[in-house]
Amino acid sequence: MEWKQVEILRVHEFEAVNQMSSSMGEYGGIVKKAEYQYNGLGHRMNQKIWKYEQIQPENPEHQIQYTLDLTRQYYNLLQKEDSYTETVTDKTPESGIQSFYWDRNIVSMEVCRKDSS
Repeated sequence: MEWKQVEILRVHEFEAVNQMSSSMGEYGGIVKKAEYQYNGLGHRMNQKIWKYEQIQPENPEHQIQYTLDLTRQYYNLLQKEDSYTETVTDKTPESGIQSFYWDRNIVSMEVCRKDSS
């Protein structure tokens, strides 16, 4: 049997309930790892991203927290909060909060940027 060397582009780990618990991939030449947390109903509530060589559980490079309306099955995202602990490039988005307002479809989205000073 002959083995060939292959390049791994992405790695995904899943829990017993088939929820993605982590993923890893290369982005712009930097290997990054993301970990995901879910609530008891299976909705993703938190995402933390690190440079793979510098994983510090208490200090992720980027964190996303989701606030959901649990009374609705679909269209239930009320708020998404992005937090960046460092500026990677001049294209790194600012930390901020996106709030969503719904009727049957999205009515509006409000964006509030966090003061970086």
